[in-house]
Amino acid sequence: MITRFVIACAAVSAVTAAEAAQKIPVVLVADVGIDDAAALLWLLRDPSVELLGVASSFGCHGDVRQTAANAKRLLRAAGAPCVPVHVGSRAA
Repeated sequence: MITRFVIACAAVSAVTAAEAAQKIPVVLVADVGIDDAAALLWLLRDPSVELLGVASSFGCHGDVRQTAANAKRLLRAAGAPCVPVHVGSRAA
């Protein structure tokens, strides 16, 4: 019984490693308002994407400090508080 469990765990680990190797690494650059917040949520839930981080950008939703704060708040709410958020350029 234990041997079957170990083999099953090894098989799951191999599948997980294979899936991780096939993920597309992404750094999202966005002025996180409503539309970019939806894109961020989509990226977080896409199993083929590995979200490496978010860089806030200048846009119509306020300055980069505000868009970075929006991204951090959304990541915490979505259960991904460890995704790094960086403040980008304050000008276009």
